[in-house]
Amino acid sequence: MRDGDRVSSAPSLLRASTSALRISTSSASVSSTHSRNSSQLISETNFTKLRNLSVNIREQREVIRRKRERIEGIIHDTDNFRDEADIESKKVEIAILQQKYNKSLNSIRMLTQARDDLLSRSDERDSRTNDLEVENQRMQEKVNSCEQRCQVPRESIRSRGADLVLRRRLMIRELYELFTIEVDRKVDFKLKRPCTCFSLDLINNLHLPYTNCLIGHSDIENEVVTAVGHVVHMLSVLSVILDHPLRYPVQFESSRSCVFDNVAPEKFVLSKIRSRSDRYHFEKGLELLGKNVAQIRSDCGLPCAKPERILFNLKELLLHLAGHARIVPKHKRPTLNAASPSSLLLVPKQLPPDLSDVLDPLEAAISPIRWREASPSDMNLNGHVVLSPSKRNAFCYSSYSVASQASSAS
Repeated sequence: MRDGDRVSSAPSLLRASTSALRISTSSASVSSTHSRNSSQLISETNFTKLRNLSVNIREQREVIRRKRERIEGIIHDTDNFRDEADIESKKVEIAILQQKYNKSLNSIRMLTQARDDLLSRSDERDSRTNDLEVENQRMQEKVNSCEQRCQVPRESIRSRGADLVLRRRLMIRELYELFTIEVDRKVDFKLKRPCTCFSLDLINNLHLPYTNCLIGHSDIENEVVTAVGHVVHMLSVLSVILDHPLRYPVQFESSRSCVFDNVAPEKFVLSKIRSRSDRYHFEKGLELLGKNVAQIRSDCGLPCAKPERILFNLKELLLHLAGHARIVPKHKRPTLNAASPSSLLLVPKQLPPDLSDVLDPLEAAISPIRWREASPSDMNLNGHVVLSPSKRNAFCYSSYSVASQASSAS
């Protein structure tokens, strides 16, 4: 019999044993009463009945005893089953807790391993950091020593660069004085003119028309060709002064100057404009000269709105390079690099007050650049006063910036 059947049959057995006890008790009471009343009239039949009743009572008691033992066994088994169930549930709980413990233990082990790895990496990083700091300190010491060693050459290079810039500016001023450029001269229509230009651009009093207005200038071919020769000469000299190559190389040969287009490649001789083919080559060469001027202006950070006006663009460029006008480049250029032509755009500073007696005002107005022999008191002068790159023991004093600023302000 299963444990569940035992538990279900236990109440019925208790009820049966209880009824049997009641019957036996009632029978005993009846027999005792009857025996007291008729004790003297006991017969064999009554004795037999009593004996049978006694046997029945013993049997019933035995049955009750067995049922009680059976019930007690069932109850004991039930208690054991409950204990076993509790034990099994506890075992399940223990298994679950054991699994959680194992997972937690594995997590702790993994975290411990990760912590150890992080600590080892941190130690390695600290070691590398210390090594890098030591190496950085060594390199910094080397840099400082190199900086100290390079300080004197750097100052010398900076001073030489300033001298070079000033020398170039002076040479450009001389070039500007050699080739007088006049733009937008008004034409007197009362006088007879060989061309129909309303305003004239002149170089050394020689008319050079715009690159797109050569038609109608055949009668003054020699004048135009000579003017173009002057422009070629100026560009070649300016390229040498600035140490800056031209986009389209030029070759100065007076009235037979030429310009080269290295892309084509083709050579344009600037000597004739009478025939159509000669005028085409002349216009093409003149256009390349305009591109050369525009290229130098662009390298200096200056725009070129009208590239066909060669003399106007060239004059404005020379004025800016010579320091005649203050200009801010439209494009970003290395103005602090002496190798760049844009470095000449810097306007010199004014003369210090203690140098006001260096130049006579009248002489300064006539000749903005003067030289004089150096004296011991000139050794510590700065600003406008720089060592001449071409004269020994001589200093250059420039007052042109004051005059140019006054003229530009007016």
